[in-house]
Amino acid sequence: MALRLFLHAFQTIFGNLNLAGKLSAFPLLGALLLTTVAAYFAGQSGSGLMAFILIAAAGLVFVFVLGFVACGWHRYILLEEEPRFNGPTSDRAFPYIGKSILLTLWVFLLCIPILFVMGLVGFPLMGADGAIGAGATDYGMEDAVFEMVFGAAFGSVFFMYALVLPASALETPMTFKESRQHTMSIGWNIVGVAVLIAVFNAVVGLVATSLFGSESILGIVVGLAVQLLSLMVGISILTTLYGHLVEGRDLPQ
Repeated sequence: MALRLFLHAFQTIFGNLNLAGKLSAFPLLGALLLTTVAAYFAGQSGSGLMAFILIAAAGLVFVFVLGFVACGWHRYILLEEEPRFNGPTSDRAFPYIGKSILLTLWVFLLCIPILFVMGLVGFPLMGADGAIGAGATDYGMEDAVFEMVFGAAFGSVFFMYALVLPASALETPMTFKESRQHTMSIGWNIVGVAVLIAVFNAVVGLVATSLFGSESILGIVVGLAVQLLSLMVGISILTTLYGHLVEGRDLPQ
């Protein structure tokens, strides 16, 4: 089931490639690029306040764009509603963002033990850039393994409670407890999906870095494209899980 969900996410994206491109490619790529540029200039500014302003502004833009894209995708797949800037998708973007922030805080609290282990394992593995995993500019095998293990752990917890997000997009309120109750019956499949996403991100990241480098223009573009696809895969899996577990739709074969 986990593999079916993972593959179905790609089928959904590429089966609706025209809409996926219009809805997500330019807005999300633009937001990701803005965040990357803001991070670069923040590092060059030499001012803590200016760095904070740049990162905060880019982060706000990215969060809103992601909220709009996710709402639009959920509503298109589940309601067959074309996303519009003056329609329900825009109306639900801010409530969706609010629910996303609450979910992030909730997952963070649940994952404190995992964060502690990450610190113990990651500190000795930090390279010359002082980072490990996806944030490392010298991305290598140890970064990929680190990202796979802890990405899967965080992803498992996230997906167990994340049905609240498509519920918010569809204006059908749901609590974290209710989301956990819905996902409990397929708990190991949720873990399997999180593992597949983590492995996909790490392997593609490692291959892209090996082929193009992490600091070249082409490397940055490929990295942004991988991030975009990963985000859309996660959103599509959430959409499918909601349709199956909450609405009783059949899983794709």
